Amino acid sequence: LLHRVRKAGVQQLPYTTESFHIVIAHGVLHNTNRYEKFVQGIKEIARVLKNGGFLCINVFYYKTHNPSIKMSKKNKHVFYTDIGLPMVLLPKDEIVNILAKHDLLPCQTPATYTSVVSTGMRDVFRGVFIKKSSR
Repeated sequence: LLHRVRKAGVQQLPYTTESFHIVIAHGVLHNTNRYEKFVQGIKEIARVLKNGGFLCINVFYYKTHNPSIKMSKKNKHVFYTDIGLPMVLLPKDEIVNILAKHDLLPCQTPATYTSVVSTGMRDVFRGVFIKKSSR
């Protein structure tokens, strides 16, 4: 097997449709700077996953307002860390709905917990989803 690493944005993955059995998105999607980019990232992940393939996802999500981050005045779901880094934080139900809209269904109930990271406390959403395409 030939292994290659490619640098790319999650909104436009440089792989053919249904290339992978597994995609690991650990701390990637919440680092987009707009809701639309978060959704496009999910759409791209679903595109490159084979039917029956798995997405292992780990993202920060919005549970309650956290004083260590500031809400954007212009963009819903966008928050800024104390050093100005943007994050898209969505309620967990909305994350599950976006995944389902792109044929990604949970294998079990996703885990949620609070974690302390270098930029403060974050609520974490973690789970494994399977692509079940009806197309």
